[in-house]
Amino acid sequence: MLFLIFATGLFLATLSMVRPALADGPPLALSGLNGASVVIAFTCFVSVGVLMGSVFAFALLLAFLLHEFGHVLAYRMVGHADARFRLVPFWNGVRISDTPPRSDLDAFFIALMGPGVSLAPMVLSFALVDVLAPHAPLASDFFLQFALATGALNFVNLLPLWPLDGGRCIRIMVQAQFPGVGPLAAAAMSAALMGFAYSVSSVLIFLMALVGAFALITGREDHASRATLTKHELRLALTAYFAALSAFFLGGWWIIRIIPMT
Repeated sequence: MLFLIFATGLFLATLSMVRPALADGPPLALSGLNGASVVIAFTCFVSVGVLMGSVFAFALLLAFLLHEFGHVLAYRMVGHADARFRLVPFWNGVRISDTPPRSDLDAFFIALMGPGVSLAPMVLSFALVDVLAPHAPLASDFFLQFALATGALNFVNLLPLWPLDGGRCIRIMVQAQFPGVGPLAAAAMSAALMGFAYSVSSVLIFLMALVGAFALITGREDHASRATLTKHELRLALTAYFAALSAFFLGGWWIIRIIPMT
């Protein structure tokens, strides 16, 4: 019961933090709702359903939508009223906002808030599993699947790989200490992942590295003139990044462990 009280408090604190972004500004616009996006989303849903079951597939879909909604909220919280929700977020497609972040601090906040908004719902879902198990086993199982899916999705997303959010966070933090080296750090991430994929003979990891390299080559640069993190901001960014990475690893390690690597 103490865990449930703590989880509920964390969830309410998160709602309080993002409430201005939900209440203020124009209605949220939706982009990417077209035939290609629907086909891609449906294909991914069916593929996950075949591998992991329909309940987990639905839970993962909700976790993904919550993650993307976190980015939209972050844009609104830093003053981007034009932020829109993307159904399928291609790395070089429609942006969440037409206006780039004003500083690296804003960019880091936006990148981390995708996973960050998902933390409280994950913790609350884990707390509800034991509470509901004796009375509503089906609901308990769904909350377990959702918590595991949220943990696994956001942990993978926070890995220091370009163009994932973790890669963006690392690039911003490197840029603060070594100006101009940020793009090189992103390239090094992809190269290191390719080397690791070769050493363990993993086609899946190699494809992830290849996608990262392609995104780096074709990506649109828009941050050359914005302010980098100060030393104080860098310390806070490092703490927040590794805390989130650790929390989501603890939440989704079981799902991550059974993902086939070859």
